[in-house]
Amino acid sequence: MMVVGFCVVVVCFCVVVVGFFVVVVGFFVVVVDFVVVVLNVVVGFVVVVVGLIVVVVVSGFALVVTVAGMEGMTDISVVAVMDVADFVVMVEFLVIPSVAFVL
Repeated sequence: MMVVGFCVVVVCFCVVVVGFFVVVVGFFVVVVDFVVVVLNVVVGFVVVVVGLIVVVVVSGFALVVTVAGMEGMTDISVVAVMDVADFVVMVEFLVIPSVAFVL
């Protein structure tokens, strides 16, 4: 009878040890999943921010070239003589739709 009791204790101990390892492995899986999710969010945020910056810069350059062409100028320094109306045109027709498209 004592041998049976000892075997039951050993089996229960093995079950507890296996359960402990399952919990530890599960914890590491959860931690790794959390890190992956955080990295995905961070990378996605960086991509969106960089995309917005690129869109604004490219849109601004396109506006400068367009305004220079409309005003018959070949010098890119036309930015220095851009007035408020040109800036409003840039914001209304280039930057806002571009940002909305990226978002």
